[in-house]
Amino acid sequence: MKTLVIANQKGGVGKTTLLVHIAHYAAEAGNRVLVIDLDPQRNTTASLVEFASAVPASALFEPKPLELPSPGEAGIVAVGADPGLLEVDRAKPEVISTFVNHLRSFSEAAQFDLCLIDTAPALGVRMLAAVAAASHVISPIELQSYSIAGITAMLKTIYGIRQKLNPALQVIGMLPSRVNSHSPAQKANLVSLLQRYPELVVHRAILLRTSIGEAASEKKPVWAMRKTSAREAGREMKGVIAHLIERMGGLPHGA
Repeated sequence: MKTLVIANQKGGVGKTTLLVHIAHYAAEAGNRVLVIDLDPQRNTTASLVEFASAVPASALFEPKPLELPSPGEAGIVAVGADPGLLEVDRAKPEVISTFVNHLRSFSEAAQFDLCLIDTAPALGVRMLAAVAAASHVISPIELQSYSIAGITAMLKTIYGIRQKLNPALQVIGMLPSRVNSHSPAQKANLVSLLQRYPELVVHRAILLRTSIGEAASEKKPVWAMRKTSAREAGREMKGVIAHLIERMGGLPHGA
């Protein structure tokens, strides 16, 4: 089981949008997908409510054995965020190992092909645990000056966790998200980002499309929308996801 964490210490950068679309894309190809929402804002949980399991995300920080349902034909099992997550950041550091051990047991059981983890936009025990358990991590980033200014802290966090807790972690990098293709300022910021972090910027982008927001409100991937404007957005999104999965070394079932 490959485990991809979507992480950024700033909110509103499209983390949930990316995660939910990857989940649908991988499941539609025939992969068994586990989604874990560690963000108490519960956006991922709400988007994937039809795939919800009875296991709350806070249970992953408790040492009791856990059993998750089979993905079945839907291909997705969601472990939703719950109020208990607010207590996790005040817990002892040992809960990080507990979380990692649960993820390892899921992987060893070969019940899922891909695990996707959404994190809160803040450094804390939950983000530490998620990155410590991951095989890969990616950080969506808006091409706004204030967003770029904060990415250095995010990179330090990720590489610090890799050094101390997860030396096998592969950093896919930063994915430009919510990109306004007509904005000269964003284009200039992208050039600056490429110059500063040439090896860490994903050479793909999720463009700012109204149809993506409309799809989110209907709890479906943008390519499932029947509007003409959603077709191009769907092709773009699938192209981004296919590239990311390729960077992860692929999944048992391609698409």
